[in-house]
Order: sequence, then C-alpha cells, then structure tokens
Amino acid sequence: RGVARVLLAVVLPYRAMVEAGAMGSVVRQSQDLDLDWDSPSWEESVNALVQKALEPAGFRVTSFSRVPYICQGDLGKPLYTLDDVVFVMEPCGAEAV
Repeated sequence: RGVARVLLAVVLPYRAMVEAGAMGSVVRQSQDLDLDWDSPSWEESVNALVQKALEPAGFRVTSFSRVPYICQGDLGKPLYTLDDVVFVMEPCGAEAV
C-alpha cells in the first residue's frame, strides 16, 4: 500500500460560471473559490490556486502539467482551446502504509 493520490484538472485562469437554459445564459455559481483574478498569467493562476485553495484544503502538490483543454465552440468557431493544469496531489502529512 502507498499514499493516496488525488488527480485534479482545472482550466486556468479560473472563472467559474454555469450556462443555464436554452439560450445559454451565464449564471455565477452560488459557491465559488473566491479567487480574485485580474487577468493573471497561467503561472500566477497556478500559484494562486495552490496557495489559496489546495494547500488550505490540506493537499500538497507533488507534480503538475500544462495541457490543452478543448471545449465546444460557438457560431464563430467550432472549438476553443484553453489552458488546463493537471495536478497530482497527496494529503498533507500522508505517510505510506
């Protein structure tokens, strides 16, 4: 047995939203990570997410990677490519069993 690992993928910079209804109205989520983004770089977004959300939640990042996130487009463009981060994490203080 070993230490439990968590795999998490997040599009950055993080801007939580939900499309609702047939017309795709954008609605802010009632629960948010409360991360203040003023157009930071991808690297700044990774640091902010780790420091403000993952570490306080009790996780230690062991590795991460920048990967493309391909999502559905609109009338102007069939696909959009966004920057995604994939984290491999473990609980803080975790020891191998």
